[in-house]
Amino acid sequence: MDIRSGKEGRDRVLIQLYKDEKLRIGVVNVVRKLGGTSEDFEDVFSTTLMQFVKTVINRPELTIKHQLNTYIISIAKYICMAQRKKNKNLNLNYDMNNELDFEEGPESLVIIKEKIYLLHEVISSLGDKCKEVLMYWANGYRMKEIAKLMGYKSENMARKKKYKCFKALLIMMEKNPKIKSALR
Repeated sequence: MDIRSGKEGRDRVLIQLYKDEKLRIGVVNVVRKLGGTSEDFEDVFSTTLMQFVKTVINRPELTIKHQLNTYIISIAKYICMAQRKKNKNLNLNYDMNNELDFEEGPESLVIIKEKIYLLHEVISSLGDKCKEVLMYWANGYRMKEIAKLMGYKSENMARKKKYKCFKALLIMMEKNPKIKSALR
């Protein structure tokens, strides 16, 4: 699988998955049927793709016997269920058979794009190094790969940088509740 071939292969796969309309619609349906809103979609979709990449990398024996979209949508289902359960807002009337019957409206897509832009702006305000480390980490890169890509001497240095940057991001979000609520 291209994901295991390194940065370029992983990036190619992620771009394809991110642009896959059927996959997006399937995840939208999962989110909505489990009581989520269009605001929850981007969070669930990003988390799903990150989890998929991590699973493929960490489990070299993994073979997907069904369609790839079905596998990824099932990851989204469990992520969404875990979030709903955590928030005690779980809709138990979920039916996996109807997952591709709703299309995302243009208004929702505009809101999602605005949130992505805002998130990139917030992360960019942390500086280029932090932005780069957090983006690699969010896309499932291992610390060893991040260290090599960023020119750090060890994976521990990359881990420390990621920790400091992520902590700075969390502090910034706590200090700016308007940004935090806009990204939800």
